[in-house]
Amino acid sequence: MNGALFLRYFLELAILLPAAMLALIPAFGFYRGKAGRLYAAAACLSLALAAGGALLCERLGMSSSALVFFLIALELILYCRAVELDWGKRFFCFFNATMLCAFCKMYTHFLMAPLEIRSSGGPFSWQSGLVCMGLSAVVLGLAFRTLNVKIPMLLRAESLNRIWRSLMFLPLAFTGLIHWMTPVSFQVIMTGRVRSISMVLLLVIPGAFWVFIHFFWLIAARITECARLQQENTLLQMEQKRYNELRGYMDASRALRHDFRQHLLVIGQYAKAGNTQALQAYLQPMLEKSDSTPPRYCPNAATDAIAAHYARLAEQQQTRIDFKLELPEKLPLPESDYCALLGNLLENALRAVAALPQESRRVEAVSLMLSDAMLGISVTNPYKEKIRLGKNGLPHAGKAGHGLGLASVQSTVQRYRGTLNIRTENDTFAVDILMYCGEETA
Repeated sequence: MNGALFLRYFLELAILLPAAMLALIPAFGFYRGKAGRLYAAAACLSLALAAGGALLCERLGMSSSALVFFLIALELILYCRAVELDWGKRFFCFFNATMLCAFCKMYTHFLMAPLEIRSSGGPFSWQSGLVCMGLSAVVLGLAFRTLNVKIPMLLRAESLNRIWRSLMFLPLAFTGLIHWMTPVSFQVIMTGRVRSISMVLLLVIPGAFWVFIHFFWLIAARITECARLQQENTLLQMEQKRYNELRGYMDASRALRHDFRQHLLVIGQYAKAGNTQALQAYLQPMLEKSDSTPPRYCPNAATDAIAAHYARLAEQQQTRIDFKLELPEKLPLPESDYCALLGNLLENALRAVAALPQESRRVEAVSLMLSDAMLGISVTNPYKEKIRLGKNGLPHAGKAGHGLGLASVQSTVQRYRGTLNIRTENDTFAVDILMYCGEETA
């Protein structure tokens, strides 16, 4: 074996390692397994593929460019199995990594052309291979905040879910463009001022992509903030309605207590006269008022308002709804997040049971603190149509009464490092959630 040639091929193919890291970092929080193990496995696999590919190229005398497409396809398959994201989001993250690494390899062509022009062809010299890896490390460092903060925020923005399948073609197109722009001969690079001009102009490619991501992130942040404010405004309206309801009951009770002495005089007169029929007719309106006491579902005002709102909807729909909300007066997480989550679950449940006969319509909602930092939620309801769960654990879209809002629920649960479990057994649809309510993860 030609050790020097093997080293050159290995260093050229070793760019698979930074490519794997560039693809994995934006998907943090969506791994199927522990992050440390996944990073270690990705590093070992990338280096093994680079070594195997280098050995194959050295023995067969083939170009590494012919092999790299096969290795990228293999890594894409493994990446899709390791990350729990929609296809559009997975492809965007993966091809963003291939674009950045393709840029590093192309820029190495221009940077190291004076050295490579004297080589006899074949893969990079070992010096150029090290420079390419160094450029990849620099790009990884410069793009780390974008990869670790901005892109994950875009991945979690529910308002952007519909456009990811279009956006995934953007880094793929840039990857193809960079590959097409890479000169096939170092002599072309060294012609006139081509090398010096190109080394400046080529920086526009990653710069333009960074500007796009930055502005896209700003727009998504504004959209997310508007959605949050609208969510909080809706919650405040519910709380105001609940307050008015309780205030009306308190005013009615105060008036009843104020007039109680007069009522006793009338009751005494009817009782003295033995006129029980008139006494019953006089007491009936007061008994009806006393029976109209609004139930209190939870000490937390926001949760109580949400429960009261959906209890009214259930009553209009002629559905029995039972609440067991054993929560403290102050929730250990933002009320807007919790109430949006509970509201989505209750809305889905009421929509699902609407297709059932009246006697079968029932919803049960249970939520309690399992510990100081662990919150549990369970919402169950019967269902009519057959439900098929997807690989992400959510019902497939298009099934009547199910799936609407559950993607939002799943996103919220993931932000709090929780677990979402959906069960369909004995004609009952159940959503069980455990959430860590300490510091919210980014």
